[in-house]
Amino acid sequence: MSKRLLIKPFRPHCQMNADQAREIWRSLRVAISEIYDRNASVLSFEELYRNAYNLVLHKHGDLLYDGVKELVESQLRAVCLLSKCSMKCRVGCRYSCRKSR
Repeated sequence: MSKRLLIKPFRPHCQMNADQAREIWRSLRVAISEIYDRNASVLSFEELYRNAYNLVLHKHGDLLYDGVKELVESQLRAVCLLSKCSMKCRVGCRYSCRKSR
């Protein structure tokens, strides 16, 4: 009589709760801001990838997706505003960019 081989599905030994997911997202948000500020030399991309992967693995991918989407949209708005401002400064700026230079 031979023994039956039983393969159990993968179950992580600890689940990630919503507070842990939000804390990981906060660290990822700071890291993405550092990348936009061109200060990426201090970051560990392996750790960032692992954190993002773990969010998705533990069913918090929507938090990651919505957060990244919001960050990219706000960055694009800022870039757009700056480009509009620099074009209008030649004629007369209605923004306050001349004061910041």
